Amino acid sequence: MINGFLTIVKEREFTSRDVDSLIKRELDVKKDGHLGTLDPFATGLLIVAINEATKVLSLVNDDTKEYEAVLKLGEETDTLDCTGKVIKESSIPNLSPEEIQNVLLSFKGKSNQTPPIFSAKHIDGRRAYSLARGGDAVNLPPLPIEILDISLMEYNSSAQEVSFRVSVSKGTYIRALGRDIASKLNTVGYLSRLRRTRIGNIDLSKAVKVREVKPQDVISISDFLPYIPSLEVKDKSLFAVLNGNPVHLNETAPFIFLKSSNVLLSVYQRKDNEYISYRGFKHE
Repeated sequence: MINGFLTIVKEREFTSRDVDSLIKRELDVKKDGHLGTLDPFATGLLIVAINEATKVLSLVNDDTKEYEAVLKLGEETDTLDCTGKVIKESSIPNLSPEEIQNVLLSFKGKSNQTPPIFSAKHIDGRRAYSLARGGDAVNLPPLPIEILDISLMEYNSSAQEVSFRVSVSKGTYIRALGRDIASKLNTVGYLSRLRRTRIGNIDLSKAVKVREVKPQDVISISDFLPYIPSLEVKDKSLFAVLNGNPVHLNETAPFIFLKSSNVLLSVYQRKDNEYISYRGFKHE
């Protein structure tokens, strides 16, 4: 049974769920799941967990993400991207690259951001996008975000497009950031393109297209999570681990992989002065 992670280049014609379905079919796996859904119009890095790796998908470091985006000025859509309908139009002031860069830099740091109404946020048990599609009023409270770095890549004045690169905290909406950048440039705008280039310490450099994926592209669970140490266990500790019982280890890491003869058995979580079972893995 194949267990591990894939780094996939999501292409524009696929949704994130499409990628999951294609991988199941291409690799004949029973279960998979992805980290950090990309909007249908967006492309770039998607991390996919296969079979037993789905149990530790939440342990993948996704606190920061990096994107490359193209902001189309002069029009705003209801979805804040190229898939929506135009709801606002505005003239575009005469802008210089220096002015745009200064505006971009003004967003660097911590702030509060109002999510797009077409988002997966819950309102009274319903998704915001479901309410918005039904014509209901959607009021989402601003949420704390952090822009770690942001820079201008290109300003195409004839196409009225601002291309920028940005590194953000988890939970930041780049569509909403585009809206706010356009507003600060005294106009309106929407994202015409969006590409995710990095999640945590994983980037696009070794990612593969979903229709080209092969079993050898799967990265083992422990190799994909190198910041979680591994420890060989035996004797009494092995018996305890196989039964999911707490163990005392001379370690301080928040999580630790426990193996026997290099077979991954479980991941344990530190609690007080002992380690308790977080998830156990099926093994052959």
